[in-house]
Amino acid sequence: MYPTLKARVHKGRIELVEKIALPEDAAVLVTVLEEIQPEMLTLDEHLARGLEDMARGRTTKVRAVKELKRHLDSIFGEN
Repeated sequence: MYPTLKARVHKGRIELVEKIALPEDAAVLVTVLEEIQPEMLTLDEHLARGLEDMARGRTTKVRAVKELKRHLDSIFGEN
């Protein structure tokens, strides 16, 4: 089990803020926080938001950058 990792979106790509080695083929759950700074949430709140997304079926498995961009565009209502 890994700790919560902070990341940012830069030029349409997710970049980890901290350097960490992940095993090959690791699965990562990404929770997009639009208007809330991540440091304002407790770990419980981060987990609750991720679990809520999973329960509501707001998750998508992507295998390529284009798939991720298409998914995020659909969430944020962009073309």
